[in-house]
Amino acid sequence: MTTPWAQSLRELHNDHFGFDWDSHVRRLNERLGLTGRDEFGLPAPGLPPAWFVGDVEGLRPGEWVLVISLNQARREEDEGWHRAQHYTRQSYWDHWRFLNRDWWTPRFYRPLVRLASHAIGVPTGPTNESEFTSTRMIFVELCPYASRQFTFTGPALSTLADDDLGFQLAARVRRVLIEQASPAFILVNGRPALDDFERLERDRVSLEERRYASVRRPEHTLWHKEGRYEGAGCLVPVVGFPFLRKPSNHNWYAEIDQLASMARRLLRPDQRS
Repeated sequence: MTTPWAQSLRELHNDHFGFDWDSHVRRLNERLGLTGRDEFGLPAPGLPPAWFVGDVEGLRPGEWVLVISLNQARREEDEGWHRAQHYTRQSYWDHWRFLNRDWWTPRFYRPLVRLASHAIGVPTGPTNESEFTSTRMIFVELCPYASRQFTFTGPALSTLADDDLGFQLAARVRRVLIEQASPAFILVNGRPALDDFERLERDRVSLEERRYASVRRPEHTLWHKEGRYEGAGCLVPVVGFPFLRKPSNHNWYAEIDQLASMARRLLRPDQRS
């Protein structure tokens, strides 16, 4: 049986699959003066943005984690591959559902899997990381367009969120997932995404910063923000942090586990397995 959130997302996907995204993004780049590495792009010419990554049809409320980042990296080799697939509505939908089973990228995903799995108490290891990433995690972006670098943040991003179709649809996807599919956590990945998420969701999100000594390096201070997303009858814990596995942040897995333990305390008692 199709869940209400999957049905809502599928309708959004189907309704905008044939939209002229190429012209839309070209006009947007011209209006914003974005060129070169800052220029917004799509997975390939003729394709819509990637609204999510992960199996939205298989989610079980309270047993999965939503990861919010700023935007996807744009790479020419990916565009060529996507162009060659000749997607239909169905195959494009399934591509983003199962991407993390078929294209596992440990450098990006492994630290986030470690954090998410420890936070919800579901052990993972080398044999099931990609499955966990596909079935227990959904990844979305605040900006639906890919770029090679991203410097377009702050109040200007808030303006886009109000008047650009792609940003409006990305917000709809995000809110359907949070308010209907009921994640155990929202993880906001990276300081830029955290700043913009707080700005874009200021009516729904309230966060406070926590600072503490690293369990691995007692002389080193770590930080994250935590709080709640409240909207449409839902109350979901939020944890935002600077990029993981960076020397000045949560660089060691012991430090990521430390962050996971703090996040876990935000769960309701019945969610702690």
